[in-house]
Amino acid sequence: MRSKKLLVAAAGSALLLTGCQTVCETGLGPYQCAYLGNDYYRSGNFLKAKDYYEKGCQFDVGAACNNLGVFYQKGIGVPESDETAFKLFEKGCNSGNYGSAWACGNLGEAYFYGKGVKKSKEVALKLFEMASREDAASGYYGMGLIYEDGYKVKQSYAMAAQLYQKACDRNIGEACYKLGRLYEKGKGVTQSYLRAKELYSKACYGTYEKACERVTYINKKGLARKEEKAAEAQRRVAEAQRKPQSNATGNALAQIVDAVGQYQSQQIQHTQNMTQMYRNATRDLQTNTIQPMNFYRGPSVYRVQRINDNMGMIQQVR
Repeated sequence: MRSKKLLVAAAGSALLLTGCQTVCETGLGPYQCAYLGNDYYRSGNFLKAKDYYEKGCQFDVGAACNNLGVFYQKGIGVPESDETAFKLFEKGCNSGNYGSAWACGNLGEAYFYGKGVKKSKEVALKLFEMASREDAASGYYGMGLIYEDGYKVKQSYAMAAQLYQKACDRNIGEACYKLGRLYEKGKGVTQSYLRAKELYSKACYGTYEKACERVTYINKKGLARKEEKAAEAQRRVAEAQRKPQSNATGNALAQIVDAVGQYQSQQIQHTQNMTQMYRNATRDLQTNTIQPMNFYRGPSVYRVQRINDNMGMIQQVR
């Protein structure tokens, strides 16, 4: 499988590098060897990554054996060898621990294409099923191969496309490439050179050379140009439609703000008027010139019981 199939363990990056080295080299934590290998792989130091994958594989860590197998399968920092890759995938698959499902999926691919071992689709199918049950992307890719090929299942390009998509979403370069081919040919999906180009580009970014070649071919022939123009036109129409809506929304909000502002101003003025009326009523009370009805025009807080109490006092004053 492509180098993008190398497992990435988030937990490994959380540990200090020197601590991981000590744990790995003393054999106290063999999984740390795979984590360290991933860290060095991401940084582009393939030789260091290979060293730690080798140490991890010596401790039967499935992920380490799997990733080392990918190195030999693709010749990354080591001589390319399908036979060595097959042995490492087999060891990783049989380990039954972290990363073993990925190794089983890659081992299935080796049997499916006969890379480093005698071709056997029957064995490949069993391995693909095992890997997919464990939610390994290599297993989904393998089952996509099975459905596209129609081996012991009803051939279904649509089902193959779904499985390739699941694997492509997990950065399996070959799966993105295979899905791109289906879009380019219109098998199981609606034909789209633009979609095919997008998938090829993703696979190409994952260093899958065949995909890079397809991107170049589509660009050279201008096969996706019509769809690209249509997509650009749709984008402009959508943008133009959003502007009036945005303006309308802005105007509506402005109207609401204005209405709220006017309401608040009215309330402030009303409160001021009512407060002044209450002050006038209080002044009249003190000068014995108050009229009982004045209190009914006072602020609401003085209504009901408070007004009734004051009315009693008014009667006494009068």
